[in-house]
Amino acid sequence: MSAASYTPGQFARHLSRAIGALTIGDSLADPVRPSRRDVGLDAALAVYGQGLFWALTADAADGLPAGLDEAWAGARPDVLAAAADDDAVHRAMVALARSPLRRAEMTDAEQEADLGAVRTVLRGLIRALQRRRPSRKRLAVRRWVRAGLVGCAAVLVIVVGARLMRGRDLAAGKPVIASSVEHDCDLSAGICQGQAVDLFVHTHQEESPWVRIDLQGPQKFSSITVTNRRDCCEERAVPLILETGNDGVHFMKVAEQRTPFAEWKAKFPAVTARYVRARVPRNTMLHLARIEVR
Repeated sequence: MSAASYTPGQFARHLSRAIGALTIGDSLADPVRPSRRDVGLDAALAVYGQGLFWALTADAADGLPAGLDEAWAGARPDVLAAAADDDAVHRAMVALARSPLRRAEMTDAEQEADLGAVRTVLRGLIRALQRRRPSRKRLAVRRWVRAGLVGCAAVLVIVVGARLMRGRDLAAGKPVIASSVEHDCDLSAGICQGQAVDLFVHTHQEESPWVRIDLQGPQKFSSITVTNRRDCCEERAVPLILETGNDGVHFMKVAEQRTPFAEWKAKFPAVTARYVRARVPRNTMLHLARIEVR
């Protein structure tokens, strides 16, 4: 993949297409009738291959390659290394280049190994792309640099200073547990029910769903910022109660939000606690983008 300039729209479209191909390929790889197994595997490989093309060209500049072979050839080694190990990448390349006739001569185990390698690489590339998805702030900085705007450095200093004043996010990287986990969701890969999502929790529809963060020791803090799901359904997260505790069982309410929100910064008298819990006291599902504790 080229490190040169590309458009945010291209990146988002290619990532979305790669995720769609992964979802369709997964369904084809597990056909309903065993008699259609070979057809399902061939079709799944073809769809996975298309997904790999979109993933490998998400940030391609100066036009797209003519086909998957050129996309492989132009892929950055560090991106492929982040997606899967060398053996899986090599096997995926060989599997996609193999003809259907040659594939029909292989054993079931060999075919399954090929399919698994291709699926693994595609999933790994999607995860790598989602980690590298440019934020609006980074894209704005790139535009400022290209335009040569005076004062860019000063703006960055202000931004960094503001972040330092806000303090360290005590919840960053800490263990999270929820009352349940929605089916067909891989939130670490940013995929839920075949859709690209930016969430760290997604429960079932249930009575009083919750998510709990373990700060791994008593910490003093006076604000919690909750970012709601952005693409839909903000009302599902209300009324949202924020609670703190020290044993993971007994909690004290520190704030409550009763109206739908995109981002809610709750401020309260400083408390010292190990656990932070967000809970909706009704029958609903809870899905949030992030919780920051400062």
